[in-house]
This record gives sequence, structure tokens and C-alpha cells, in this order.
Amino acid sequence: MSEVALEGAPAALRAFAVSSDKQLRVLLINTSASAPLQLSLSVNGRTSTAARAFRMDQSYATIASVPAHRSGVPQKAPVASPVSIAAFTAAPLSTTLLEVDLAEGSAPRAAPAGSGCTAAPSRHGAA
Repeated sequence: MSEVALEGAPAALRAFAVSSDKQLRVLLINTSASAPLQLSLSVNGRTSTAARAFRMDQSYATIASVPAHRSGVPQKAPVASPVSIAAFTAAPLSTTLLEVDLAEGSAPRAAPAGSGCTAAPSRHGAA
């Protein structure tokens, strides 16, 4: 795994990414309390074959009621949902892990595999 640079993400979206030869993982944290953020994600020099999102369950807290202590009851494991990285929506105050499968041999010869990706606001979404 290696760290990947993300460029062009909306200001309210925190994004952290790592990649391997076969997969890119992006942790998205939407800090906006008022609106979902729509974005388009592309991987420079790579071809994506499939993508899944794991949305973390944040039902234990709301904006008005953040608990002082977490419950001892474990959260349910997030369930994978197929997504399009060309038009992904991050819900307000959400945490989502995107897993993007990458085709083998799709990296250009001059650049290491998974050397970067671009996250840009979608034409249809808020920035």
C-alpha cells in the first residue's frame, strides 16, 4: 500500500487514500452538516473495474445530541454497496470508505501504479 494524492476535493470533504496494484481505498468524511456532496472520482493512469462503498453507521449520534460515552453495543458492520465513482454522493456528516478495484496493467510505464487520483465536484452536485 502507498499513500495517494487527492486533488480537487470540495472544501467540506476530507479525503484520505491509499492504493495497491489492484485496489484504491478512499476514506471520505463529509463535514458539511447542511448538504450532501456529489463528486466524480477518477484515477490517473488506471482503469477502474468496480467500486463499492461502505457507509459507516452514525446513528448513535446526531448534530444536536452527541453522546458523552459510546454504548457498549457494537455497531453493525457496514454493508458493501456497488457505486459509480463517476457520480458519488456523500451524505451530510457521513463517513464512507470507497474501495475501487483497478485493472491490472493499466498504469502507464513512466508512472507508478496508483500514483494519484482526482476528486472533483460533480456537475450535478453542490461544491
